[in-house]
Amino acid sequence: MVQRQDIDIYQGDDWAAEVYVTDDQGNVADLTGYTAKSEIRLYTADQSPDVLVEMGTSIDGPKGIITLTAQSIDTTKLVYDRYCWDIQVTDSIGVTVTLLTGYVNMYQEVTT
Repeated sequence: MVQRQDIDIYQGDDWAAEVYVTDDQGNVADLTGYTAKSEIRLYTADQSPDVLVEMGTSIDGPKGIITLTAQSIDTTKLVYDRYCWDIQVTDSIGVTVTLLTGYVNMYQEVTT
């Protein structure tokens, strides 16, 4: 089941977070062989076809950890207060599951 998680990003800063994935019993999910994709859009994909930021993703499969990153060059482009985001994983046979979804709360930069 998709979990909701809002994130906070300060405009113009590099940003990173780790997602710890567990199974229904709370055990570490082995993500070996999976790929991950995470995007920030102004609205959902149906309402906003433009991807504003495609976050970097790396997976530590045996530990069930996905690291997400956004570079300052990308966060500088986010000029509104709120965006949508999610993260999906795809296994080796092509089954895709959305793990998290929520809003990106942006804090506008002062110092450039």
